Amino acid sequence: MTHVLYEGPAVPEATAQVRRALEDLPRPDSMPANMLADLKLAATELITNAIRAGSPTITVVIAVPPPYMQLEVSDDASGLPVMGDPAPDDPSGRGLSILSAIADRWGVDSHPHDGKTVWAIFPLA
Repeated sequence: MTHVLYEGPAVPEATAQVRRALEDLPRPDSMPANMLADLKLAATELITNAIRAGSPTITVVIAVPPPYMQLEVSDDASGLPVMGDPAPDDPSGRGLSILSAIADRWGVDSHPHDGKTVWAIFPLA
């Protein structure tokens, strides 16, 4: 089952809307206790990346095809995300590193001429 959590302008307020929508989703019994926090963090990082990339709109969906949950953030910005290597005092550039640490795996599906979808998989149970 797939749920659209947000579809609209790529603005910072989208993050709060998605985080609230994640809290309101029915949770599978096999969902680990910390997964909601990880999903919220992943959504925040991916939405922020789309905004910083200059996307005018974003779509955020979550799919629950057991045995995992898949979070997807689609945007209209050109280019693909690149894992940063920020200095310790840099205020940004850690989003994909964070995603790598909390998700089982993640990737990018490029949409020629109209952006990309960045996805992350979180295993249930």
